[in-house]
Order: sequence, then C-alpha cells, then structure tokens
Amino acid sequence: MINKWIDPEAKAEAERYDNPIPSRNLILTTIEQLQTAQSHPELVEHFQLVDQKSIEALNHRLSAMVRDGQLMKDGYKFQAATDQPSHEATIYINSKGLGTASIAGHDDMLLPERELRLVFNGDRVKVRQTSTDRKGKPMGFITEVLQRRVKQIIGQVAEHEGEYFIQPSNPNKHQPITLEKQLVEHANAKVGDMLRVAIDDYPTREELATGHVVQSMADKADTEIIIPQTILEFGLPYEFPEAVIAEAESFKEPSAQDIKGRIDLRELPLVTIDGEDARDFDDAVYAEKRAGGGYRVVVAIADVSHYVRLDSALHEEAEARGTSVYFPHFVLPML
Repeated sequence: MINKWIDPEAKAEAERYDNPIPSRNLILTTIEQLQTAQSHPELVEHFQLVDQKSIEALNHRLSAMVRDGQLMKDGYKFQAATDQPSHEATIYINSKGLGTASIAGHDDMLLPERELRLVFNGDRVKVRQTSTDRKGKPMGFITEVLQRRVKQIIGQVAEHEGEYFIQPSNPNKHQPITLEKQLVEHANAKVGDMLRVAIDDYPTREELATGHVVQSMADKADTEIIIPQTILEFGLPYEFPEAVIAEAESFKEPSAQDIKGRIDLRELPLVTIDGEDARDFDDAVYAEKRAGGGYRVVVAIADVSHYVRLDSALHEEAEARGTSVYFPHFVLPML
C-alpha cells in the first residue's frame, strides 16, 4: 500500500509494522493543523486508510495516546492534550484501590491503574484531563509529581520468583517496594515478617519503587505496629523540623511588654477538663458566686496567635499539619 501522507517517522514505522500507519507525531501535527478536534473516522478519511487492519491500528494508537497523555478524548473527538489546562491536585486512594486526583474548586479526576503506578496516597501532583468515563466523570493523566507524602512504609515481606518486596496495606496496597535479597537476609527477615523500609527510588509507570530496611518489626505485636504503620501509610508528619523546635524553645515566661494592655488573671484558680497527661491546655474556666446572686464565670482561651506569628516556622508547620491526630494513648500534635 502506498501511503498518501508525509510522515517524518515513516522509516521507523515501516520497520515496526507491515502496514504502517501515521506516527504519533504526525497525528498530533495533523490535529493541530486542522485546528479542530477529530474523530477516528475523520482521521481515517484524512489519511485515506482503506484496509481494516490499518483502520483498527489507528484506533488502538489513538487510545494509547489518550492513555499516555498525548491526546484528550471528548466524546468521539480527539484533540491535543497540551491544549488542556493542568491542575495541582492531591491523590486519594480508597479501600478498593480506586484513585482520584482531588482538585480545589473542580471535580475530582479519576485515575486509571497506569497513573496510580506513579503515586502514593497523599502525593501532590499536576494532572490534566484526557477523557471521560461512561458516567461522564473526567479521567486524568499525571504530568508531574510535585510532592511525595510517603517517605517510609511498614509492610509484609513477600517473594515472587526469587524477587523480594514489601507489600504495604491500604491505601498503598498497589505500591509494592522491591528489596534486594541481601537486605532481607541482613535483617534476618522471612516471608510474612513485618519490616519498616525507607523508599530510595520512587516508582515510574514501568518500574516499582525500591527501598532499604530501616527496622525489623517481626517481634512486634499487631497492636504495636498499627499506629506507626498508619502514620507512615498516610504520610502523617511525626517529627518537627529543627527550626520549629528552636522557635518553640525560644519562648520565655510573659514579660511586662507581653502583658501590656491585658488584664492579668493568673491568680484565678482556673480549671481545665483535660486529662492529667494532656499537654495542650488551650482553654480553662473559673466560676464564683456573686454577692447579689448568680455567678461570675471566666472563660480563658489561649492566645496562640501571640506566639505563632504569620510566616514563622511554627505557623508554616501548623498550616501543613492542619490538625492534631489522635490515636489510642498517642497523639500527633499540630504544634
């Protein structure tokens, strides 16, 4: 068959296929030159494809280009994906392993399995729409990973055809971490043992993540594992940066300047309902009977903003954490 188009990659296509079809670059260039989205039949007509194998091959290529983020499919029409805006998003993966990119002010984008290979739950990414599913929900393609949420993970040692890896739990069950056999042997670990590993190389669409052993948890009870495992799986911050600690330790007892313009009520026997092991005494109350009847009630609220100033290390850390996270007998404080 004599091609009726000029393709700069014609030689490479001819080496790969008995019946060459337009290359990806030619398809993209053609759509851009036509300045309008094209359907599969329209492209078949444009390239004057007549044999069924070539027509089907073009359809598969268009689908692959959508999968790889080169084209955006809207209904039956294809257009260059670079024309689509990209958005910053947070990755969320549910208990069934289905992933979405959550975008502030926009509908969530569903992520196919191929895209989830790139990321862990909680990662920050740039994403753009490539198509819609049968229910009309947007499907996304990850163009860039901006921030990695998960640095370490706790999982079970597994083995397949002589290769060892750590199998995490949900929401990162889709991301096995490969380990060299020597590392497993050095940790005296066996299949089924729990290990804490640090990630050395993050995954790509083609390759799994790699890691090294930080701690064997084979001798730990399930109840001792679940809290650190949850902290690591969800990328919860469990250590304060040195700058935050230094700033917190720099505070002294209130000075005269601090108290200026305030009424000093420290002599009141204020009461809190916090437990004896609490560290965040952010509110307290005091009540006394009044001579003429009724009660005088004082509610004291901690003035956090006096210490945590805008653009300070403490403020940035509190903003990143968002809230304190409570576990049984354990808490990850916001500050």
